[in-house]
This record gives sequence, C-alpha cells and structure tokens, in this order.
Amino acid sequence: MSNQALTQANQHLHRSNDNLQRFACVASHDLQEPLRKIQSFSMLPGQHMNEQLDETTRDYLERITRSASRMSLLITDLLSDSRIAPRQQLFGPISLNAVLAGLLETLSLEIAERLAQIQVDELPIVNRDSTQLSQLFQNLLSNALQFIPAGQVPQVKVEYVQRQLDELQTGVRPNRVTPFYHQTSVTDQGVGFDTKRRRLLTAGC
Repeated sequence: MSNQALTQANQHLHRSNDNLQRFACVASHDLQEPLRKIQSFSMLPGQHMNEQLDETTRDYLERITRSASRMSLLITDLLSDSRIAPRQQLFGPISLNAVLAGLLETLSLEIAERLAQIQVDELPIVNRDSTQLSQLFQNLLSNALQFIPAGQVPQVKVEYVQRQLDELQTGVRPNRVTPFYHQTSVTDQGVGFDTKRRRLLTAGC
C-alpha cells in the first residue's frame, strides 16, 4: 500500500470514528431522556399511594425502576465504548456470580413466564470487561429462552470448571499462558446443529 493510500485510509478511519462517537453521543442523550421519565413515574405510585399498593404491584414497580437503571447504565457504557481508548483500561476483577445474578433479575419475567429452570454453578472472579461479559451472558441466556420450542420447559445450565492448558478443548486458543483457565459453559435443549447447544467461554486466571 502506497503512502498516499495509507494516509487516505487513516483519514477515512478517523472520520468513521468521529461519526461513530457523534452518533453515540446523540443516541445516548435521546435514549436517556425517556428513561429518566420512566424512572421518575415508576417511583411516583410508591411515594403517593404506598399504603394502597399490594406487594405484587410494588414488586412490579421496583422491577421497572431497576430495569430502567440497568438500561441507563448500558447506554452510558455504549457511549464509553465508542470513544477511542485501549480496551485493557476497562479490564478489572469481575464477579461472574454478580453478573449472572443481575441478568437473572433482568430476565426474571421471561423466566417466570416460561417456567424456565436455570441452574448456575458457583462462578469465579475473572479479570475482564464487565460490559462485555454481561452482554455475552445475556445473549446466551436470552437465546436459550427464546429458541426452546413452545410447550417445552427451558432447562439452562451455566457450568464452571477450572482447566489446565492441556485440558482445553481442541480449537480453543488462549491469548496467554497462565497456571490455569476458567471454563464456563451455557447449555440448553434448544434446536440447533445438535440436540444440545454448548457455548464455551475460556479465560486466563
């Protein structure tokens, strides 16, 4: 590639990044405003009619508030991700137990409607990006609930085991060698290439 072509490619990349950041800023502002109204109005019944509300209604209102707060955080993370910064700066010790607990709360209505059975092992603390991990597990769990045929009770297992390098599955290529690796798998009985679908996440300690 010539110097001129390389310069043009870099300029195009910078313009694309600038456009992405401007879009994320506008989208963040436009999405946060209705969320603030949802949060505000969901708290009003509890403030003005608390004694008239039954436990079920209070629970629904609290779920709305928590879900709106979570969405607000995701929008903020989207804005942060659009900025040019080394991804390593976002890495830190993350409790997978806490990540899964938050997601199960988010998906609680769908889980209840499908009578889904979710089994989660005790999970480790890993040095990763919390937003990416949350998005990953949410996609896996949402797909597991969505693609189970109607009439079947979804049975989802989130399993964990610690592995040595020579125990990793064929095709898994860790980005660095460590004393051991965390293997977390999500299994359901949905349709797919096999009778079971298994997704694997492997990370260094």
